[in-house]
Amino acid sequence: MPESLIRKFETGSGPLAFSIDALSQVQLRKRIADDLHARVEKPEQIYQGMAPLCGPAAFMFCLAKTSPYVYARYVIDLAETGEAMLGALHIKPGNSCRNAQLGSSIAAVDWIALASLRDASNTVLAMADPDSSTAGITGSATMAAWFQHCGLFSSVSNQAQYAPASLERLLAADRYVGLGHFVCLLIRAAIVERVGGEVPMNKLGHGTPKTLLGTPDHWVVVQSPLRLGPCCYNPAHPPSAEALLQARLTFDIYSWGMTTLNNRVSDLRVRQFLPYFYGFVSAGQA
Repeated sequence: MPESLIRKFETGSGPLAFSIDALSQVQLRKRIADDLHARVEKPEQIYQGMAPLCGPAAFMFCLAKTSPYVYARYVIDLAETGEAMLGALHIKPGNSCRNAQLGSSIAAVDWIALASLRDASNTVLAMADPDSSTAGITGSATMAAWFQHCGLFSSVSNQAQYAPASLERLLAADRYVGLGHFVCLLIRAAIVERVGGEVPMNKLGHGTPKTLLGTPDHWVVVQSPLRLGPCCYNPAHPPSAEALLQARLTFDIYSWGMTTLNNRVSDLRVRQFLPYFYGFVSAGQA
């Protein structure tokens, strides 16, 4: 575990590569160290806050779960030098990212870890502040590349798309969970949490939220089997498909700084979930 590494960072006196809000270097070191201790202990505390960084948060959660030391070393290297290596990934955020005004929108430690990863992966747009919405978007190819090149994962599979995915794709995600892989689902966030621009569900007949845009906007990490029961699915046998579509869907997810049951919609059925599901990226531990 990286406790000694974090303590050494906290008591260091050299200049930091990040200047955040009006914090002194001593204050910033202390705040980063305290929050880093907490996230090493419980990686689900990694939280993008109000910033559009769910993709980096999902990836960093998996990385911290796999190797807390690598995660802590990555954050400390960024904080002290402005760049870090994750396997073959060279993370070097731009000047605007390193001098962001965060306020209460996101913790400094999470901005350093998540925004730096996102900023270094962008070719045009910069993560200048937590409102950099377009610059914060993470596509499935980028997510898969992070897993492939960081040196801690194997058997990376990118099965995400930008149209709602099939029952077969959901069953494939469940199989990877059963194999012990990390599985990051690409979804529309409204199915797991209230979002802006919704029509209130009590005004709808089908019991699921309606949003202005029908496009994927959130990454979550599956933390338990999908609990679909024994898989007897045969695409050539319609009754088996119908039984699965009617199955109750309940599973735990990491999302927005916590692990929680996907209980936004009571008695959620597979048929209701699929319009909000756009596939997944999975990775086994190397």
